[in-house]
Amino acid sequence: MLRRLIAVTLCIATIVSVPPATADVTQSGAPGHNASLANWYAAKAQLTERHGLTLGFAYTALYQRASDSALQPLESRAAGRPVFGRKEAAGGDFEILGHLDLWDREGRHDATLMFKAEARHRFGTAVAPQNLSREIGSVWPTGTGYREFDPSVVELWLKQRLGGESIEAHVGKIFPLTQYDFSPLDNFRTDFVDAPESFHPSIALPNYGLGANVTMRPRRDLYLRAGIADANGAPERSGIETFFETREYFSVLEAGFDPGALDRAAGGPYADYHLTLWHADQRERAGRPEGWGMIASALRRIGRFTPFVRYGYSEGKRGGPALLEHMAAGGAAIDGILGRPADRIGVGLAWGRPANGLLDDQGSGEVFYRVQVTRELALTYSAQLIVNPARNPDQDVILVSGVRGRVKF
Repeated sequence: MLRRLIAVTLCIATIVSVPPATADVTQSGAPGHNASLANWYAAKAQLTERHGLTLGFAYTALYQRASDSALQPLESRAAGRPVFGRKEAAGGDFEILGHLDLWDREGRHDATLMFKAEARHRFGTAVAPQNLSREIGSVWPTGTGYREFDPSVVELWLKQRLGGESIEAHVGKIFPLTQYDFSPLDNFRTDFVDAPESFHPSIALPNYGLGANVTMRPRRDLYLRAGIADANGAPERSGIETFFETREYFSVLEAGFDPGALDRAAGGPYADYHLTLWHADQRERAGRPEGWGMIASALRRIGRFTPFVRYGYSEGKRGGPALLEHMAAGGAAIDGILGRPADRIGVGLAWGRPANGLLDDQGSGEVFYRVQVTRELALTYSAQLIVNPARNPDQDVILVSGVRGRVKF
């Protein structure tokens, strides 16, 4: 399976990469656009200039293999089926994304319609990467986001600014992961793929669904955010029925200090320190209890280095609503590897106490190396160590190796 994935990756690299003599290299030294796509980028720029429509396409694939798995088949309510201790998982994610400027373009009260369509799938293995954790006994996913669902409009929401950056409102079908407790490293397509660094397992974040939030800035480096989301959101549903009829909600209050955020440039100084408070209603049909929690996060970019720390706590009856009762995580991203400004190394460590009081604490560490081959193609190798997997007491340490490829144009 790994050989097949490497062969596919090399084919993609051959298609989208270019010889050094024809590559468009920027002044910073980062890989430039593929010369064969010049007409495509010109057409995109013209579409944006004339009609305010910006489009993008991306495909990301992840393969993971674990050194060990659960020794015995397990019946897991969370899995909904027997778990047979498989060690391999592979999946992909195709995206069509963009935004449309609606009115007052480049003004102080501009509005933008944000949209994204996605299809996620597994290939060549019995499970998708997000479900590999069930097979090896990890309490949190080792391949966040790489699951299965049919082609769907997963995001469709309005962004309205009032008075420049002082007030910004979002309303529509939204992905809460990108709205609350945000970090620039929270991207399973480009950076960490283990849950503590990319998925916030101490927060009962809903899936794609209807919601709204407002961000206010009393000054440029301070923000206050309040939001509400459908606790039963799903990528394949519009969410109208569950939001207006089921009426089980996830709500958030967040305050942060982010000097440099509004003026940040690649490689420039940037920091974000925030405190997030959340509450999740009881979800009767899903069998999830009511609960609340908080998370404190700090991140600062200093030249090539971006260190971060995060602590989260969730309260609720046994079993939820979040995966973890306590979580602590920290690490750093380092850019400009071997003189290549767009390449990145990431290192993260995490510890978590499951909300299920019958399970022991679990730890993990992840290291990844992302090579930006061209502006369109990135290849990443990652290694995770799952220490004392909470649902697999027969194992002390499990190594999960991964290869990820991403094409975006």
